[in-house]
Amino acid sequence: AVMTACEKEIESIAGQITENCKALSEIINADADARKGQADYDKAIAAWEDYKSFSEEIIRLSTAGKQAEASDIMTGSAYEKYTSFRNVFSTLRDEFKVELDSSKLAANVCTVIIFIVISAAGIAIAAATTFIGKVITDSIIEPVAQIDTAVASLRKGELSNVDMLTY
Repeated sequence: AVMTACEKEIESIAGQITENCKALSEIINADADARKGQADYDKAIAAWEDYKSFSEEIIRLSTAGKQAEASDIMTGSAYEKYTSFRNVFSTLRDEFKVELDSSKLAANVCTVIIFIVISAAGIAIAAATTFIGKVITDSIIEPVAQIDTAVASLRKGELSNVDMLTY
């Protein structure tokens, strides 16, 4: 039962690694910058394939009742391959994390710049709209105020301001 559980866990991990390898292959093939890491990626894949073949051999021997031979492989060359795979994969993961963090920082900076530009444009548009509105309002209110003054003068009987009405 324990061996079956271990086999299922190994199959699950192998499936995850295979899916991640496919995704990484797609990224590497799609991006020129990612192709720079192709050699490291190939090393990690080679180390994984070695480790995977040793794991399959260990499972085969364990299933056949040859635990001593499986144990020898597990503590000898398979362990070295696993260590190699872990080291290469850890290095790649760390480098990828640095690149990812750098990309996140660049995206955040771009977001802040876009926010500032949009805010500045909004303020500029609001100021221009306010100025144009003020000019239009003044051009309407000034003649109305002059007419109001002239009408008030006429009501009082003063005819000196009548010329303002013709204006």
